[in-house]
Amino acid sequence: MARSSAYLHGTSAPEQARLALLNRLVNRGSLAELHLARRQTVLQIGSGLGDFARARDRRIGPGGRVLGIERSARQLHAARRAPKPTPAAELEFRRGDALDLPLRDCEWGSFDLVHAPILLEHLDRPQDAVDQMVRAVRPGGRIVLED
Repeated sequence: MARSSAYLHGTSAPEQARLALLNRLVNRGSLAELHLARRQTVLQIGSGLGDFARARDRRIGPGGRVLGIERSARQLHAARRAPKPTPAAELEFRRGDALDLPLRDCEWGSFDLVHAPILLEHLDRPQDAVDQMVRAVRPGGRIVLED
């Protein structure tokens, strides 16, 4: 049986504008609490419009990497179109599902931080997503669930 998640919030332009505003209000505090270091590798699951991924990208800087995973094609398209910050880490957005992360074999177990902001509320089986995160983080790395 195929696993998937569902997106509770709408993808209309007004709803996306509302969510972007919410992100701007919440992201600053969240970013401070993550205690990011230069050159880290970060996996964000549920990257939405990419605002938070780009903010992390600036903090990590050159030599680091941020990979955002987003299920919504519409949000992924917007995230990819937005300007890339400078100086910046490597920043990539991929389409995928939290319950079946689209990671390459060499990426499993390699991330310093796996972050899932406002994700678990969308899942029927949140533990399955957490299991994917545990596989993705490196030994000694961190998983931050923020809902």
